[in-house]
Amino acid sequence: MVSLNCRLPALTLTHWAKENTIVSIAAILFWAGGLSAQIFWILAYSSDVVERTIMTDDVTKPRHKTWIDGARYVHNEKRL
Repeated sequence: MVSLNCRLPALTLTHWAKENTIVSIAAILFWAGGLSAQIFWILAYSSDVVERTIMTDDVTKPRHKTWIDGARYVHNEKRL
C-alpha cells in the first residue's frame, strides 16, 4: 500500500488544478499520468545507458570504476 506521504504532492496539485481550472478531473489525472510516465522513462533510460556502458567496459582494464564515472562518460562523450 502506498503511504499518503508519497502521494501528497500529487494530491495537492490535483486539488489545486480542480479548484483553479475548468479542466475535468479525468483530464487532470490523464495529464498527471502522462507526465509521471515521461519523468520515469527519462530517468530509467538514462540509468540504463550508464549501466550498459559499464557492463560493456573492458573487464581487465575498466575505464569506468564507479557508476558516477560511467555517468560522466555518457554525459561528456556521448552527449546523452
